[in-house]
This record gives sequence, C-alpha cells and structure tokens, in this order.
Amino acid sequence: MQIALLLIFVAVTGLAAAIFMMLAPGKGNLHDRRVRRMVARSVAKEVENDQPTILLRKDIVEKSSRFRKQLNDLSSATQLAKLIQQSGMQIDQGSFIIVCAGIGCVFAVIAWLVSGTILFAPVGFAPGAMLPYIYLLWKRKRRIKTMTEQFPDALEMLVSALRAGQAFTTALGTVATEMPDPLGLEFQATFDEQNFGVALLDALEHLRDRIDTVDMEFFVTAVSIQRETGGNLAEILSGLGTTIRQRLKLFGHIRSLTAQGRYSGMIVAAMPIGLGGILYLLNPDYVGQLLTSTTGNYMLGGALLMQTCGFLIIRKIVNFKV
Repeated sequence: MQIALLLIFVAVTGLAAAIFMMLAPGKGNLHDRRVRRMVARSVAKEVENDQPTILLRKDIVEKSSRFRKQLNDLSSATQLAKLIQQSGMQIDQGSFIIVCAGIGCVFAVIAWLVSGTILFAPVGFAPGAMLPYIYLLWKRKRRIKTMTEQFPDALEMLVSALRAGQAFTTALGTVATEMPDPLGLEFQATFDEQNFGVALLDALEHLRDRIDTVDMEFFVTAVSIQRETGGNLAEILSGLGTTIRQRLKLFGHIRSLTAQGRYSGMIVAAMPIGLGGILYLLNPDYVGQLLTSTTGNYMLGGALLMQTCGFLIIRKIVNFKV
C-alpha cells in the first residue's frame, strides 16, 4: 500500500511538472527582438572601445541543478536540442527528459491500477514517456510547415529589396523586420549573427541547419554559388520563389487527392481502440481477459502490432514527396 501511494504521489507530481513545463508561456517574440537589438548595440560599442565581449547563451550557461546538467550532457542531447529549437518550445533538454519521465510515471500508475498488477506498469510507462516526444515532433512539423509557406513571400520581399538597390545583408534585415514569425525570427537570428562578425555564408549555413528544409537548402546553395561566381542574385531568387510556389501548389493538390486514404487510415487505427474501450465499460469481465490471461496478452500484443503495421503501410501509400 505504501508503494502504491508513493507511486501515485510521484505520478501526480510528474504530471503537474509536465503540464507546467510544456504549457508555460515563453518570452514574447517582440521582447526577444528588442533584446537582440540591445545586445547588438552593446557589442558595437565594446568593439569600438576595444573591450572584450562575452556572449552567454541560455542553453550553455543556465541556472540548473547538477542532475539536469547531466541530462543535458547525454550523447543524444544534441539531436534533442535541435528538435526543441526547431519546434520553438521554451524548454531545455534536461527539463524535457524530466517531463517525459513524469508523464511516463502517470501512465505507469494508470496501467497498474487498471490491470491490478504492478507488472503492467512498464507497459504504461513506455507510451506515456513517448507522448511529449510525439508532441515535440508535431510542434516541429507544424512550425516548419508554417515557415515553408512563408518562405516564398520572404524571397519576394528579398528580391524587391535587392532590386531597390539594397545590399544583400541589408535586405536580410528588411525581411527579418517585416516578415511575421516564426520565419522572421530565424532571419533575425541570421542578420544578428553576421552583424556580430560571423561570415555571411556561415550564418546562412546556420539558418539552413535551424530550418532544415529543401527550399532553404536551395536558397543557401543559390546564394553561395552567386557569391563565388557572380550573377544577378535578384533574378535567381525570383526564379527560386516561383518554383517553390508551384511546388507548394502541387503539394496541396496531391494532399486533396489523398485525403480520403489518410482519414481512412486514421479511422481504421482508432476504431479498435475506441471499440475496445466501449466494450470494457459495458462488460469489464469479458474484455478484462485480454489483460489478465496470458493468451489474451498475446492476442492484444499481436493485434497492436498488426494495427501499427497497417497504419504505417497506409501512411506510406498516401505520403508523396514533392
């Protein structure tokens, strides 16, 4: 009984911490831009006075416990930090791992209480711990999709600034100021980097790593080639913007044609889970055999495996890359 109460306490505490960390509002974008401008002016003054400048990043020097720093030093922390940065979430790697563990404890306790045996606690912990990671991937996908849709407009604005006689670096600043977030923030970071002394091509490489899309790869490659060989950059970027718009138009048409298959896959995957939950509410003893008997466990695992394979196959069929 004491172990049960302890696990319930840990699960509730972990859930509360997870909700707070995942849903806590980050600093506003306008505030971030003002801070960047203030740092840029401070750096410029110190360079004029030949004073050393030290820029401290939050993800390198942060006020955290030794345990959280050890979590940040894991071998996979770099890739996780990149995913968090691309998703736009205001959380570090260590806190995110703690969130995963807290939600996993909640699901472990639920699995234990439903099944009546502590042996099913790990079965509930695994999917619970994966939920924040799935949410992270969803946030990253939605943010990159938004930036992909904004990118043709950013190229058009960049071309207009170049044709008006502005230098490329100045045109980047114009795009960073006028474009809405999240793409505006990424261009602002690139503009600030080259203002702080980073080479332009290196700053563009960092922009490509942060956004990590095919369109950004084409943009950085086009600018790099033009810087080495010369040419009309405005015309190059104008053609690139037209190509990207046509590709997005074709992608939207394909998604409309494959909508039926995608929603069919979702319904087929969700129907057994929903039907099993309804049957459990109507007759717990009948459905409970799947959880308490060895044969039922094998049947449940096989059904889950086949459902997952079927969903992945349907998704593969209707997923086209343009």
